[in-house]
Amino acid sequence: MLRKSVYWPSAGVAEYHESETREPKDDEVLIANHYSLISQSSEHSWFINDKAHVVLGTTFPFIPGYSASGYVESVGKNVTKFKVGDKVIGAPVFGAHSNFAYVDEINTYAVPENVKLDDAVFL
Repeated sequence: MLRKSVYWPSAGVAEYHESETREPKDDEVLIANHYSLISQSSEHSWFINDKAHVVLGTTFPFIPGYSASGYVESVGKNVTKFKVGDKVIGAPVFGAHSNFAYVDEINTYAVPENVKLDDAVFL
């Protein structure tokens, strides 16, 4: 499957990026995103230089975004709380502005059936 993402190769530069998806790592959930949330102040700071996000262990280049909602596409071998098709929100440190996001199971949360994904992404 093709992963289509916003990509920041360097400060102040935004690009469209495509890559093949990989299998999730042992403790990861691969989410097929329906929504990702843009935080204008945080992401603006992240976009203009490395100083704002280096404390999180991220530097350019990377795929931004830290909140996404969608459905589980696949899971790593150690994941026990989620299965393919589950409605979830994920909070990765980065990588949510993509049609697929890799999120550690510990940062993935079930979305109740009565909650819409476009509301859930605000978690």
